[in-house]
Amino acid sequence: MLPVDSSGVLLLVLLATGFWWYSNHNAYEFARQLGAEVCARAAVQFLDHTVSLHRLRLRRDDDGRVRIYRIYRFDYSTDGLSRQSGQLALLGSRVLWVSEIAADREPLT
Repeated sequence: MLPVDSSGVLLLVLLATGFWWYSNHNAYEFARQLGAEVCARAAVQFLDHTVSLHRLRLRRDDDGRVRIYRIYRFDYSTDGLSRQSGQLALLGSRVLWVSEIAADREPLT
């Protein structure tokens, strides 16, 4: 049996944590940019600080490779007073779907 070097294990844990944080941060920024673009096309106000991760799981892509599946939620406003919610899904770095943004939809109460 090989001896376990605790500093080597700690380094691997730190590298894995850093990679996980970097991957999540990039996915969040991508979701924020995509939400802003979708809202701009629909001529509604994107509420920038409302983007949040709603669901996180592992899922296979079309090639059978395991990827991280993320669903993000964000808010937007049609009139500056009301809020509506939108969602988008990412599989790895690929966009799977974005919810429809309706500028004329009634506010949810």
